Amino acid sequence: MRRTYAAIEIGSSNTRLVVAEYTMGQVFVLASKELDICATQTVGIKNLEAASVILKQAISDIEHKNGLKIKSLILAMSPSRANIYNRYTTIHNDVGQPLSAEHIKMAEKKLWGIYKLGNEKIVSVAPYTFILDNFYSYEQAPLNKEWKNLTVKAKIYTLPNIIVNSYLELFSISQVKIAKIYLTPISSAKEIIPTPILSDKAVLVDIGYQTTTISFFSRQLLQNFSILNLGFENLIRDVKYFINRPNLKIKNFIMEQVNFEDSGLDSIAIDSLDNSEEFTIGFLKKIVTCRLEEIIEESTKQANKFNGENPKIYLCGGVTELKGFHKILKRFLHENFFIYKNKTIGASENIFASVLGGIYLTALKEQNDISIQNYVSKISEKGTNTMRKQMNFANRLMELFKRKNQIHKH
Repeated sequence: MRRTYAAIEIGSSNTRLVVAEYTMGQVFVLASKELDICATQTVGIKNLEAASVILKQAISDIEHKNGLKIKSLILAMSPSRANIYNRYTTIHNDVGQPLSAEHIKMAEKKLWGIYKLGNEKIVSVAPYTFILDNFYSYEQAPLNKEWKNLTVKAKIYTLPNIIVNSYLELFSISQVKIAKIYLTPISSAKEIIPTPILSDKAVLVDIGYQTTTISFFSRQLLQNFSILNLGFENLIRDVKYFINRPNLKIKNFIMEQVNFEDSGLDSIAIDSLDNSEEFTIGFLKKIVTCRLEEIIEESTKQANKFNGENPKIYLCGGVTELKGFHKILKRFLHENFFIYKNKTIGASENIFASVLGGIYLTALKEQNDISIQNYVSKISEKGTNTMRKQMNFANRLMELFKRKNQIHKH
């Protein structure tokens, strides 16, 4: 059955919105947009009234173009001020029914309700252990088993009230509901990290605009994370110091000019602050390299704290689309890394990872009707892999059109 989902992530520099259909393990993007809505780590959404106008217009445009109605949005939220708690609850079987998905839902609902966390709101609950009759322990819900008492242990993820309330207010003004909330590392991991590795141990490094998030996963759960106050914005500031072009979009300039695989253009001069010819593309690459090396080195240190020495690291974020980015990584990680390459037609930039992952997770939860953390026992990665193979030819066509457009531009 085809279902339509809409997902949004409001970042520190802009907002990503994707509307897609999900059917038979496949996501087909109907629309993707980047919106001029920003959020801060301290108070949440900037300028709620203006943000609401932008969001409502974007939703209206998508609805009109695709002939559908968007009533709710899946929300991916930054973990920069999140907390993670281990909690548990117990429910009792008074009527002798075998354990069902409905009982698991009851336990989850109880976890949402019994913990009052002062200035924090629960945004997600992820069960990881199921204990029957205080004795039999399972990592996945033991459906259809006989039981008298069920204890569910779970990770509870929270964010400050002031942050969550600003999002709730934006959605209320915009007349849409929140279908589901995920922390961005959780939704991004579904899109980026293969399930067998996510079930064991994995580290995800998301190089964002203002911050870099290093997240540690095991048993498909976000166990811990660390935030570095370093991101693409630092590269922009570094380069902006040298370049005297008021109308130049530095971010686009960096992405277009920096190529770590090709040194043929390194000697070409760029207008600099003092208008000399000493500032070349080669010098620009050195500036970018210095900051990238700092980000990668610090990220690796944090990853090693989580997972021991030399864990495999998965990387995402707009900066990873720099040409030849892997060469910088090899100096620190050798071959022990994977750079996410988004191949989803209609939303192919890496910045859409968290919203695409949110759509996958929500669809899988609805499909299985049990806790998200147990979908691995029901859903094979073959569906996703087969879909990607089937779309390979279409992707190649898209790449040919892109190259043709780039040639015309030059």
